Amino acid sequence: MTHQSRTMNNSVEQENDTAKQDNNSAEKENDTTKQDNNSAEQENDTTKQESNSIEQENDTAKQDNSLPQYSDTVTHNHNAAKRNNATVELNSNSAQRKSYRNHDVNAASHSPPASVSTCGVSYKAPEEIRGYPKVRHLFLFIL
Repeated sequence: MTHQSRTMNNSVEQENDTAKQDNNSAEKENDTTKQDNNSAEQENDTTKQESNSIEQENDTAKQDNSLPQYSDTVTHNHNAAKRNNATVELNSNSAQRKSYRNHDVNAASHSPPASVSTCGVSYKAPEEIRGYPKVRHLFLFIL
């Protein structure tokens, strides 16, 4: 009887082993399915990466088309030319001011000074004494 029960136990154990093997094969099939799903996800990721790279190319094309670089350079050069013209005008105005100043100095050098100092004694012109402005030509006309 003991031998029979052992044989029965062995057959039960064999059935359990078979069931375990079946479970293992089912798990292997699940693993294969998971691997297939992972490869499909990887393909989707690759597709997403490709679509992202296409979008980046489109963005680059948009950037190239959005700014006309040549006209910006022309505008910049035009503004620089305006600044150069303003500088030329400024220099021209300062040259005119210098010439006016020189002209005033030259005009003043032709007329006699209002007061002359000789050896520390100052002498004032007659028009300053009387308070009349520049009556010098009258004295010459009277004489």
